[in-house]
Amino acid sequence: MVRAEPVAALWCLGELDEQPRRAVLLAYLYGFTREEISAGLGVRLGTVKTWIRRSVERGGSKFTRAAQTPRIRI
Repeated sequence: MVRAEPVAALWCLGELDEQPRRAVLLAYLYGFTREEISAGLGVRLGTVKTWIRRSVERGGSKFTRAAQTPRIRI
């Protein structure tokens, strides 16, 4: 059975623009730091922090509950 929180979080991800969605996925699914995401995407650290903060605010508790599930590190 699939838990509702991760499914809702994935649905919320679909509502985001491409770059913020990548930042959120890298942070919450793969466990990358904000600094690693900044370097990998080639954008300023403040931009990454803003994308993630706004995305989490927009998705509310759906993201935070989904983030508590085990992470995959690639």
